[in-house]
Amino acid sequence: MSIKALLIDLSLPMKDENAHLLQELSKWLQGYTQQDVSPQTLQQQVSLTYSSEIQQRTTVIYDRITALLASTIDGDLASLERFGEVYRDRLEQQLDDYLSHPKIQELLSSIPSVLIAVNPLLPFHLKNLHTPPIMYIGDGKNSHYLKPSVYYYAEILARSTLEPDEVLMVCYDSLSLGVFNQLGIATWNMLNPKQWEESTDMNLHPDGVLAQLEANVLALYGL
Repeated sequence: MSIKALLIDLSLPMKDENAHLLQELSKWLQGYTQQDVSPQTLQQQVSLTYSSEIQQRTTVIYDRITALLASTIDGDLASLERFGEVYRDRLEQQLDDYLSHPKIQELLSSIPSVLIAVNPLLPFHLKNLHTPPIMYIGDGKNSHYLKPSVYYYAEILARSTLEPDEVLMVCYDSLSLGVFNQLGIATWNMLNPKQWEESTDMNLHPDGVLAQLEANVLALYGL
């Protein structure tokens, strides 16, 4: 099957992105309110990968955070979005660097769409229009899982109505490619001089199959 979309996984320049953002969000809350919500409490409340409660599993990350913080920030959701804006500029710059890269430009001449994966703890809005158009952005307002869960990326596929072998993930390193291999998503380390090749074998990793089935259900809930 031919590649229909590039998946660009935007990450902040830090070792453990989730842990860092939870710590920063906790500090922000302490400075904004009189209540103390620890990073551990935030993690427990927003993460559902191993939870069996259907009510939690069908609630997106952003809604879980705002529900947890409703009494803390008095419904001032704009202030929560301002927290995300601290990181938005550097993520936008990273996206611009990807899209302007000669190798990506070459791929985009035949691939019509781009998918963006950002940390779903952050509400993320593109400030500028992009060419080609961004088909889908997986962030806290439409994601039920945290990175780097295989379920998070499976939901991006489900929401964009694409199969794993219709997507090419591009990156500058190979540190977290195992999750994409579980789903059967082709990957290309742009630092590798060898061009990527489409796989002709269907990758039926059990975790990937389960993730896709559940992500399809939650994509329906998202409608």
